[in-house]
Amino acid sequence: MVKNEKKRLAKKEIKEYDREVMERAKKFKLKQIDFHNLYDLFYMADNPPELMVDFKETLKLNKMDKWFNEFHARVEKVVFGNWLSKNKTKRKL
Repeated sequence: MVKNEKKRLAKKEIKEYDREVMERAKKFKLKQIDFHNLYDLFYMADNPPELMVDFKETLKLNKMDKWFNEFHARVEKVVFGNWLSKNKTKRKL
């Protein structure tokens, strides 16, 4: 019954990962500017593809590129932890 053992191991690893993410997520706080920018981002990204020439350019035009990169790094730290996140710089969260 090797197949069942693999399934049990996989379930155990998934539960452990979920527990770790939930612990990190408790420390993650959305700021007022995050809510505002996420709402704007939803409408910018919701445009048809022919209107969206380049998403990064749209972010720059709306002066949201710096916020987007920092927000992405904050989310990465919750999901992957510090050891796997691309941005290793220490920031106040």
